[in-house]
Amino acid sequence: MTRQILVALSTSHKSHHVDISQHVAKCDARRLYETGEGRSGAIEESVVLEILSKRSIPQLRLTFSCYKQIYGHSYTKSLKKETSGEFEDALRVVVECMCSPPPYYAKTLFGCINGSKTDKSTLAHVIVSRAEIDMDEIKVLFKKKYGMELMDAIIESLPSGDYRDFLVALVTR
Repeated sequence: MTRQILVALSTSHKSHHVDISQHVAKCDARRLYETGEGRSGAIEESVVLEILSKRSIPQLRLTFSCYKQIYGHSYTKSLKKETSGEFEDALRVVVECMCSPPPYYAKTLFGCINGSKTDKSTLAHVIVSRAEIDMDEIKVLFKKKYGMELMDAIIESLPSGDYRDFLVALVTR
């Protein structure tokens, strides 16, 4: 299911198109509502995949913003209301990541660090991929939400060595 969502996003011919339309966003928000929360039963996956594959990321962000304005709650909340299946769970993660990356990544980093076993692979992937994009914002949100500095959490969760020093250097640069 996750694969279908990612393929839809990656095949969008307009994935980097910067022109966005308020009208299209409102229409898509209504379609999302009508094919999900606005009807009984499971989400019509084909409609969601069609929208994801035909719209740019900025257009999708506007659509999810319009959804919240029209219906009074986020699209991800509507996905939680539904009987959550694999598709809905994957879609919720994609939408959260797309609409508000720093909170999503702060939560992901906390999960990597505070699990029963530190998830080094995901920890490194997030830090390396976000280091030059929004790491400062992620660090602020991490401290605000979890009450500790991200750097300190990394130091406490990993044994000393080059690997830990490298991750700390990326976080603190």
